[in-house]
Amino acid sequence: MQKVNIFFLLNSDTILLNNAIKIFYDWMEKYNKHNQIGAIGSILLNENLEENLSYGFFPKTSDLFVKEFSFINKIFKKNKIKKVNNVGKLNDSFEVDYITGADLFIPKTVIQDIGLFDEKFFMYYEETDLQFRMKQRNYLRKIIKGPKIIHLESKSTNIKISKLKLLEKSKIIYFEKNEKNKIKLFLLKKVYILIRISKTLFQKNFY
Repeated sequence: MQKVNIFFLLNSDTILLNNAIKIFYDWMEKYNKHNQIGAIGSILLNENLEENLSYGFFPKTSDLFVKEFSFINKIFKKNKIKKVNNVGKLNDSFEVDYITGADLFIPKTVIQDIGLFDEKFFMYYEETDLQFRMKQRNYLRKIIKGPKIIHLESKSTNIKISKLKLLEKSKIIYFEKNEKNKIKLFLLKKVYILIRISKTLFQKNFY
């Protein structure tokens, strides 16, 4: 049987509690017979061994504006929009839009097909963009059961670097690349930036 060649992308701020690499590999060998899998990951854990953010939905400009305009409610101390926790239970595996970049198990053939991370992204959104390209090529992204990995979020980031600034910059790059509606893109780059400036002025209410 031909062995599967794999790229395993693992954050430096992670701790493997079991033989996660073997579990990922065995699952890929068993279930990727037709090369339809683009990437797999696991339900990550935090330091307290509780479920951590492990996957998400591809960003949409409409969702982004709804979220950002919610800051008006916060100014007047009205009902706050609740944050959605994307982490859920699983039986064996389930399909997601994208897996967080802390643990990404990707067949080499997929990388050969769609390419590596886009170098426009310095940090953040690079894994989202990569897996959006997988979607465009009809590769599935799945969370599987078995691997146990702690993700010590932000521990691999230099504290001198502003996480917020990097997130915002990468967010704009992502939409510039993947948003085909020019009107939405224009609004994003003009109105959204003004919203972020306003939130910075009132940052005690938001952060």
